[in-house]
Amino acid sequence: MKRLLRQSILPIIPSLQSRKKEQVFKNREIVKQLIDITLYLGRHGLAFRGHREGWDEQRKGNFKDLIILISKYSPIMAQYITEIKIQKYPTTFIDEEIFDARFFSISIDSTFDISRKEQVSFVIRYVQNDTVKERFVALKESPNTRGVDLAELFYSVCTDHNLDWKHYLIGQPYDGAASMRGQYTGLQSIINEQNTNAVYIWCWAHRLNLVAIDAVSSGNNAMDLFGNLEQIFDFVCSSKKRVSLYEKNQKTINPKLAIRRFKRVTTTRWMSHYYALCTVLKTFNTLIETLQVIRDTEGPGDRRRGITAGGLLKYFTSEIFLLTAYSFENMFKILDKTSQHLQSPDFDIYCATMLIEDNLKYLNKLRTDELFNEISDQTKKFIIDSDYEFEPLPQHRSRKRKQMADENAIDELTERLIGNNNTSSNISKSPDKSTLGLLKDISLLSKKRLNEVKQNIKNLPVDAFDVFGKIYSKFVQPDNARHEYKEFCNYFELLEKCESLPNMLHDNRDTAVCFEDSDINQEEDFDSENDKYLISNKEDDDASEKNIKNHGSLSLIYRLFCNHGSLKIMFPTLFTMYKIALTLPVGSVETERSFSKLKIVKNRLRSTMSNDRLEALMRINCDQDIDIDYTCFVRV
Repeated sequence: MKRLLRQSILPIIPSLQSRKKEQVFKNREIVKQLIDITLYLGRHGLAFRGHREGWDEQRKGNFKDLIILISKYSPIMAQYITEIKIQKYPTTFIDEEIFDARFFSISIDSTFDISRKEQVSFVIRYVQNDTVKERFVALKESPNTRGVDLAELFYSVCTDHNLDWKHYLIGQPYDGAASMRGQYTGLQSIINEQNTNAVYIWCWAHRLNLVAIDAVSSGNNAMDLFGNLEQIFDFVCSSKKRVSLYEKNQKTINPKLAIRRFKRVTTTRWMSHYYALCTVLKTFNTLIETLQVIRDTEGPGDRRRGITAGGLLKYFTSEIFLLTAYSFENMFKILDKTSQHLQSPDFDIYCATMLIEDNLKYLNKLRTDELFNEISDQTKKFIIDSDYEFEPLPQHRSRKRKQMADENAIDELTERLIGNNNTSSNISKSPDKSTLGLLKDISLLSKKRLNEVKQNIKNLPVDAFDVFGKIYSKFVQPDNARHEYKEFCNYFELLEKCESLPNMLHDNRDTAVCFEDSDINQEEDFDSENDKYLISNKEDDDASEKNIKNHGSLSLIYRLFCNHGSLKIMFPTLFTMYKIALTLPVGSVETERSFSKLKIVKNRLRSTMSNDRLEALMRINCDQDIDIDYTCFVRV
């Protein structure tokens, strides 16, 4: 009986195994398709749910409608359409990358969302292989934004992601809010009490924005200029009829150019003053024609509109407007490029320091009489080429005052026209005393200093890397750093030449000569590539606008360590120093980008979304370059 029973069961076993494999394959394909739909909606910031999601409704929401659409072309999904399970977006791979990198810095910022809740964004910066990465890791709701409350959120985020912040957190960039940078109860001071390695860095992009705000309020003429720019935006954009008239005039006067719209002047959006000014200068003829039509058509019926249009027309057809506008345009061209550079995720703190110093040189040139005469000539040329009459500069009668014997002559022309511009003095303010010594030590890691020390070892200061070793005493000893630094200076030139192949490997000339010439050319290319992060002259403005990238020497030298594994063993302390220097943040720009994504993901149609769901969708939307491995979280 047993033998007969076994013989009857044997044909069934293969069919059961085959059926099980078929079911596993179907389940994997179904979940894979559901994950693809989830990633598509999350990355595009689209809603998952609809107003009504019943299967009998005509519109069931984006998620269900996409499932139904795919089921028309997928028999597996068509069979399994009633059993949908959504998997959460994984974050383990980000945690693993941070764990492998060891050192990391964290930036935190908060904003008010559409549902009137305070959302706090957390972004981690670390170095993986030879690439600097900034990843969005968490979004937490907090009704209070005091330093103590933000510290509690910080502790919970580090616990959730298994971050050893007491040992490996080396930097914390925030904006200038008191709850962030407060000396006693600010978040940076609370964290620094438990981890002295966590150096606080005031966001460079935020500080540059404050410099621009100070510049536009530096004098009466500056306030008149940007005040009228704000008024023209409110006046024209408050009426659909005026907006239509402005666009119609653009098509008539400049039919081949793209239609522009006035930009709002605000203190929270970086370089908004520059963009608003450029729009007015590039559409100047259209602006004047629009104001004239508004004054002639709407003025007789509404005297308020007429007098507003007349006042704006009088100001924009004055020579003082052109002089002030061209002066600030030259200054903003420098600051705008700097602002864009500082927003690059891979920008390091050494390059930021050199960039600010270079900007200071160009800003000081703006205060010379030679450049002011160029602006004056540019204004006169604009007036001659224009068809409008401009009000000349006001003639101020200067009060005569007896000049003492030891007094210098007073030149009031530039100050009277443009205002007491203190931009260069604000941008030249030294960093915080706690980071000034650290920046000096980091500057020794640059290519320029390596070559200087190689020529004469005595050029290396005796107290080099003392501050660096004091702050990061767990990882760097100053004596070892100085010893390895001197040895690395001798190897650096050879490594630099051997980084890539020469242009010609074989030639009729002597082999040694061929390699010597190619190496020299390669060195010249290296220099020209690494020094382009500085602001170029006026002739190179267009090229620098098209190619705004980080070509800092620290990242390139660190890449040498990554490409030559033996260097990590030969110079372990120096390798650690380069990694820490690249991990140190420049600003908290990535948190601002996450707030832009927040407005897309959580809009007025999805204002009741739970915070866990919001955080998962934010990860999908912010880190779209991460490849998803379905086998990690698709189960049978």
